[in-house]
Amino acid sequence: MQTYKKTIKEEYIICLPQRPPLDSAITLRLQSNLRVYQGKIILHLCSARDFLQRRKSPIVDDNGEIVTLLDPDIDKKYVVIEKDINLYFALKNEGILEDENVFLEIVPYSQSRYL
Repeated sequence: MQTYKKTIKEEYIICLPQRPPLDSAITLRLQSNLRVYQGKIILHLCSARDFLQRRKSPIVDDNGEIVTLLDPDIDKKYVVIEKDINLYFALKNEGILEDENVFLEIVPYSQSRYL
């Protein structure tokens, strides 16, 4: 587990499902909670390769480009798991995604369903 900021500096790319299952009410609630929360925040991700092999639904990188298994840098790409997508957008909207207390945990896709 390492910080989001360090992961980005190491040139890893955070990806999202092409059509993320966003719930604006949850995102807004998380944003208001994040304004007062001071503890460690953990976002769970799985490898893009694992996600594409098992899920077979499209994902996009930080530039909005569709990611495929043929991408030369597929091993440097990670996907935010569906249960943490609202948290990801709440952190992004609040501008605290790169704070030192935001950590990323890489989990196998098979475990992501149980988080």
